[in-house]
Amino acid sequence: MGEEAQADAIAAMGRRRVLVAREYALAYHLDYYGEVQRRTRDLIDAYHDEGTRRLGALVDRYGVDLFLVQHAAFYAPTFRRAWGSGFEPFTSAIAARLDRPRRYALQDLVRRCAVVNDGTMALVPASCVQARAYSDGIRTQQTR
Repeated sequence: MGEEAQADAIAAMGRRRVLVAREYALAYHLDYYGEVQRRTRDLIDAYHDEGTRRLGALVDRYGVDLFLVQHAAFYAPTFRRAWGSGFEPFTSAIAARLDRPRRYALQDLVRRCAVVNDGTMALVPASCVQARAYSDGIRTQQTR
């Protein structure tokens, strides 16, 4: 089973809710698809942010408690493995973010506090994200 199939099976096999998954992005109903689009855009914005503000906002808004981080998602040559090549318009949005090398906050959080990291995927607890977002917010306020 490939990485994408493993990630898509989390909801069923792990008996956990997921914020968004490719298998749920079929447009059966416009209101439903609108919600999937909004969640996917929010996730992409947070996942590929150089700071922690958007990650913290995602946790607060949706009640996320774990981030499944695919290492391939941060590199232009390999991100299609993580997100899927037929996942438009989101694939293009991600490609635009990867137009130049950057250091994304979620990559640093994987190194700091992943509870599982097999070199391909990692699990980062939302509590770590929130702690980092909080400390970043305090630092930002102190430097003003």
